Amino acid sequence: MFYENRDSFHFESMEKNDVHCSERTCKFTVKASPKCLVEHMITAHNYTDIPCDKIDCSYVAFSKTNSKHHQGRFHGHGVKPTEKGTHPCPYSSCKVSFPDKFHLQLHLNVHQNRVLSCSYCQYRNVCPTALHRHLLVHFNLKNFACDECPSKFTTSMRLNQHKKHLHTTDDFICVDCGFVVQKFRQLKTHRSTCKERLKFSRIL
Repeated sequence: MFYENRDSFHFESMEKNDVHCSERTCKFTVKASPKCLVEHMITAHNYTDIPCDKIDCSYVAFSKTNSKHHQGRFHGHGVKPTEKGTHPCPYSSCKVSFPDKFHLQLHLNVHQNRVLSCSYCQYRNVCPTALHRHLLVHFNLKNFACDECPSKFTTSMRLNQHKKHLHTTDDFICVDCGFVVQKFRQLKTHRSTCKERLKFSRIL
């Protein structure tokens, strides 16, 4: 629904709002206009086009962080083969598979650089919902409030992540080796070096 009405959304926003930088720690804002954040993202956050270095992947990242995320998710390690993954990626540098053709096609859109672009900065994504969430950050629309602290979030998913990471008393368990910790950050650190997880390396 959002993607179908994106032009009217942008028009209303340009009339009434400032646009916020989408980097988490940055407080920069500017009056809304097409590409109004491009120069800021280049000078303040080193945004630049970075083509994927795999010969069978045409993806062009918009920042070093985005490039690192792409390399890890598409050409990196740590993804187990599953019985549900009956639709494998045809590219040799990527060993992931999907349970249906729809999600495989979204994945292929990344390899082929068939992306949707933000009107205000260099952000790009194949998924309309992800672009919508990105725009919520630009306009600081935080409609989901935590009932345990003053924090507010742009989506229910981020609110749930916040509650899980900060307000839960449950232990966090590594799905690969069973290692148990009390803090999500500790689990994240463990996952980066978990030997059981890294058995499924896809790094070429």
